Parts: sequence; structure tokens; C-alpha cells
Amino acid sequence: MRGIDDHDDPSTTTRRRPFSVARNQKIRGEGDLIAHVGRKAGTHVDDLKLDVSAFLLGSDDKVMYGDRTYCVFYNNHLSTDRSTRFLEDETDGSEFILAHLKDVEESVRKIVFAVSIYDADVLSHTFGLVTDARFWLEGEFANKPGLSEIHSDNLSELFPDQTAVVIGEVYRSGKSWDYRKLGAGHTYADLAEIGSAYGVRFDA
Repeated sequence: MRGIDDHDDPSTTTRRRPFSVARNQKIRGEGDLIAHVGRKAGTHVDDLKLDVSAFLLGSDDKVMYGDRTYCVFYNNHLSTDRSTRFLEDETDGSEFILAHLKDVEESVRKIVFAVSIYDADVLSHTFGLVTDARFWLEGEFANKPGLSEIHSDNLSELFPDQTAVVIGEVYRSGKSWDYRKLGAGHTYADLAEIGSAYGVRFDA
């Protein structure tokens, strides 16, 4: 059952559509990141729900202390260090995750972002069933004000037969952060399987 562990107002956070040009620059260590998921309106698969998640990892590439409160998703809306939040747009039900990088616990070395289809095993849905199921990540680049696109993927085209995928990760690089695209070879059955790969259980 989808739960709410924190109360946030999505209207207080500006959301922008993705830019067409990806950039490879340092991400400002005191800036913000916004990870979005969305889909083209009007698809015939009305009950397909895209979920975005974030996993805060330590130096061993596992969720900190094996504690799922370092995972931000539809059943945990705020990380235990209060740096990373799950939000939902009340107008269309789409989800996004907002991370304040300056507030991320120092022992957290990476934030991994994943997209999964809710109840995919029950509904037999895949990313390919909808047009333009998309993930995009925005952030503040060093020496550049405002939000810019860091990465964007069309999940419908890249993973048509998949139900859950780890898209990429931001990791500490000195006082800044870098982004690394993952995706290929990082597909899973569902969110629980992703959690298991990073050392946490969601069914416990």
C-alpha cells in the first residue's frame, strides 16, 4: 500500500520540462537536484504508474547502514538526513525527487536514481506500453545560476520490455558532484529487487 511519511507542498517547487542538450559539467555541491518522471498524455494504458526513487549510498555502494530510511520513494517521502524528498504533482500525479545537496550527510557518497512501474507484476505492464515514458534530472552547475538539464532518457525506447531500471547516479567529486549514466545492465523486476541490490529490504 502506498503511504506518506512526510507532508510537502509540490506547488512550492518549480518544475521544468527537459532541455534537448545534455551537458557534462560539475554539479554545484550546495545546489539542488530534481529527478522527474513523466509520460505523454493520452496513452491508452491509464493504470500504468511510473515511480521514481532515490537511494543514498555509502562508500561500499550500499544503502547507508542497510537502513531503508535512506531510500526515498512513494512509501518514504523524506530521507533520514532530511536532504532528499519525494514529491507528487497534484495536477497530473507525476512524481519527482528533490535533493538539497548541501544537506546530504557527509558519509553518503552517491545518490542513485531509479524508475519502476507500480504493480508491474500484477498488471503485466512494461515501459514500452506507453509513449515517451521519460526520466530527466536537473541540477545547478558550478559557476552557472539556475537549473539546467543534466540527463534525460526515453524509457519507452530504451527499455521497452523492462519494468524497473536504475538510470544513473550522482557522486561526490571534491566539493562538487558528478553524474554517471547507468541503465544498460541495471534493469530489475521491481523496486524491491533494486532495493535488494543495494542492501535493503522493503518487505521486512
